[in-house]
Amino acid sequence: MASKTILVTGAGGYIGSSLVPRLLESGKRVIAVDRYFFGSDKLADHPNLTKLRTDVRLLEPSAFRSVDAVIDLAALSNDPLGDLFTDETWEINHQARARNARLAKAAGVKRYVMPSSCSIYGFFPPSQILDEDCTPNPLTVYAKANLAAEQDIRPLADDDFTVGVVRFSTLFGISPRMRFDLAVNGMTETAWRTGKLALMRDGTQWRPMIHVRDAARTGIHAGSRRSRNQWPRIQRWLQRPQRADPRACRPGERVGSARCRNRLVRRPRYALIPRFIRSHRCARLSHHNDD
Repeated sequence: MASKTILVTGAGGYIGSSLVPRLLESGKRVIAVDRYFFGSDKLADHPNLTKLRTDVRLLEPSAFRSVDAVIDLAALSNDPLGDLFTDETWEINHQARARNARLAKAAGVKRYVMPSSCSIYGFFPPSQILDEDCTPNPLTVYAKANLAAEQDIRPLADDDFTVGVVRFSTLFGISPRMRFDLAVNGMTETAWRTGKLALMRDGTQWRPMIHVRDAARTGIHAGSRRSRNQWPRIQRWLQRPQRADPRACRPGERVGSARCRNRLVRRPRYALIPRFIRSHRCARLSHHNDD
């Protein structure tokens, strides 16, 4: 049987440079799409790797021919960038993703995976635990563009085209294309460089975290597991006279975070923060603007 071909946009980025080598290790053929602003050397050459240097807004329909799955990582990746480059954020995070999903479906691609962000939930009372059933409350351009992309892409799902949306929390950890604008990475870099642990705000806020390698593992599973779609089947079930439970768990349905914790991924493979906290004490905490 021929190897499956996965097209990955944003392949030279923080997640992509961790994901692509793992896809290759699993025997996949990879088309790695990126503008490679930080160089293409973050992805080592491989006989099953094709690097395509282009803007995701300009992808041709031919790029999706003979592709089995698309993992659409390309995005402007945080709130400050969204505020600085508003038009580009809407074009890349929303419009390009929706366009590429439509092109993928038209080309016969079987699966499309869109990494979104938990930032679409916005702010809620600290006592409220947020999950996939909560009403989104996007507060920034970045969050609003991600939610708009989700809303445009989900209805494309049918029996022949599986759509997956993964709402990642804040990433951390080492990657070939390293980022130090992320909370834990920035704190670690500052602590190493200055000997001080710099806290954002007053240090009392809560924030969900995921290691970049766990995010890459999620992309691998979402892009390759056999599944059936939830959205068209729910519609058909709800039109039937007999009682049906659209929340029943079947392969390919929306997987809530509780089920991920309890059944699918019992613990993150790369969970360094709790171990560090248990084994260390800080002699002095300083805010990021302290001398």
